[in-house]
Amino acid sequence: MMSKCDYTKLKREDLLKLPLKPFTEINTYDCLLIVPTRRKHDSGWRLIAIIGCDKTGPIEIAGYCDDIHFVLPNLSGDEIYRYMHDIRCDMTLSNCIRFWSNVYTFEIGCVCSSTDVNLIKSNQNE
Repeated sequence: MMSKCDYTKLKREDLLKLPLKPFTEINTYDCLLIVPTRRKHDSGWRLIAIIGCDKTGPIEIAGYCDDIHFVLPNLSGDEIYRYMHDIRCDMTLSNCIRFWSNVYTFEIGCVCSSTDVNLIKSNQNE
């Protein structure tokens, strides 16, 4: 298996050259990169690319949208508090935001203007 990717050194231009996921496919990723495209969506907001990554790094563009809705699993009580500490984000040197978790994976289906990202509880605790 390849070593883990150094996300801090990824270049926006290289990420935007990745292959595009087929529209109707549903894929699950270990982390997501939110990449500015510098283009404007019809809504007036900036168009972003969602890059799906596995353990080795970026694998494909999951799609383009102007907003993301993170869909939480059914949670109750202390689970809600725990969730807030399980989803993390940081930023690369090229101004891409990375969402990651040691508890959840990120599932993306059809990507439209508003895109749902389902958080799936993972069995992989590192």
